[in-house]
Parts: sequence; C-alpha cells; structure tokens
Amino acid sequence: MIERALIVVAVAVVAVAIVWVIRGRPAERASVASDLGPFPAVLFFGDATCASCVPVRAALDSAGVAYRSIAWETDAATFERLGVEEVPTVWAVDHRGAVRHEVRGRLGRVDLLRLKSHVRRK
Repeated sequence: MIERALIVVAVAVVAVAIVWVIRGRPAERASVASDLGPFPAVLFFGDATCASCVPVRAALDSAGVAYRSIAWETDAATFERLGVEEVPTVWAVDHRGAVRHEVRGRLGRVDLLRLKSHVRRK
C-alpha cells in the first residue's frame, strides 16, 4: 500500500516537472527593457484589431489592476524584442524587471489576484 502511494507521488512529481519545463517559467525570461519601467508593473500587450483584448482590458479595469498598455501598431519592435507572439498577453513584472506571471488569452480570477499581488510587492 505504501509502495503504491510512493509510486503515485513520484509520477505526479515527474508530471508536474515535465509541464513546468514544457510551458517554460516566465521568471526565467530576460529582464524587461528598462524603458518600460518603473517596476513592479503589469504590462498589457494588445492591438486594435484584437477582439479578445477587449474583455481582458475590461477584467483588468474592473479588478482595479493598474497596467501599462503596449500596442502592436505603435510598438511592434518591443513585441519582437521581448518575444511576445500573441495578443492579448499580460505580464506581472517584479521590481527587478523580471516577468513573474504571464497570461495569454483569457484572464481568470486567480490570474487577476496574482497580477494584483505582484504589483503590490516591492
């Protein structure tokens, strides 16, 4: 019985590690360019034709999350430099300029709480 439980735990740990490696860790991303500071901050990457950007902006606004908006039309070089490949993308950036939380697409309640908590930290 104990052996079976240990096997289940070991398989779960390996599965979590694999997902972690495949999805990548946002915290390992290179520091965000200092011209986007001051940090900590929430950065919203979007464009004018992005239909799914509207509800993400609305969710950020209604949750009271202050964010800086970066638009593809006016700042494509920043998207390319930072490796942002889809919109909407939202980053929580810590005081050192490292991405600590990344959301692509729809924001959930947990995402909003994480974004708010990262901005409050100094």
